[in-house]
Amino acid sequence: MELPDNKTALEKFPGETTLLTGIARIHEELNDMTNAVKLYKDVLHYDNTHVEAIACIATHHFYTDQPEIALRFYRRLLQMGVYNAELFTNLGLCCFYAQQYDMTLNCFERALALASDENMGDVWYNIGHVAVVWSFYN
Repeated sequence: MELPDNKTALEKFPGETTLLTGIARIHEELNDMTNAVKLYKDVLHYDNTHVEAIACIATHHFYTDQPEIALRFYRRLLQMGVYNAELFTNLGLCCFYAQQYDMTLNCFERALALASDENMGDVWYNIGHVAVVWSFYN
C-alpha cells in the first residue's frame, strides 16, 4: 500500500532517498515491515551511509531472531562514527542473544558511560532484562 503522491514522485525522481525513506516510514508505521525493510534496502542502494536505514534494518533483524546479522549492521554504524548510548545498548543486546557474552558487558559499560539522564533508565532496563534471562538459563 503506497500513497499515490509518493508513487508519482518516485516516478519523477527515481532513487530519491528522502522519498524512499518517507515511504519506508509509512510502511513501518503500518506494521508492514516486509515492505519497509525492502524500501530501506533500496535507500542503502542509493546511499550506503544512510544511518536511519541501517538502524531500521538492524532492528528488523534483531526482532526476527537474527542477532548476528543485526550485529553487522550496528557495527557498520560504529565504523561510520555513530557513537551513542542507544547504539551500544542495541549492540549489547545483540551480543547477548548471539551468545557473545564477553562483548555484552563491554557494550553495556559503554552505553552507561554515554547515557544521558533521559536514556539512563532504558540502559538499566536492558541490563536488567539480560540479567533476568541469564539467571533463568544458568
